[in-house]
Amino acid sequence: MKNIKYHLNGAGNEYGEDHTLTNNWNPNINYGNEYVNVYFRIDAAYYQYQFTGYTEEDQREFDKEVAEIFQRLGWTVKERDSFGSCMTAHNGKQH
Repeated sequence: MKNIKYHLNGAGNEYGEDHTLTNNWNPNINYGNEYVNVYFRIDAAYYQYQFTGYTEEDQREFDKEVAEIFQRLGWTVKERDSFGSCMTAHNGKQH
């Protein structure tokens, strides 16, 4: 997963010279019993506000790719239950 960037909000200079979030957190360190809030930001050209040009086929393809990424990382993915809901991913007590 070479395209994953690990970023800790609120730590130092958050944006690099390329004006994108920095890769400033190491997921391989043992942080002990520390809890963290993790957010996944996924860039998709058509999945930006105002969502123009985003078809149902695009949505299905996007969902499929996101599910595959989470599954490769060891998560179990539950597909969306109905239109307007989101898929969820679970890994132990994490969701």
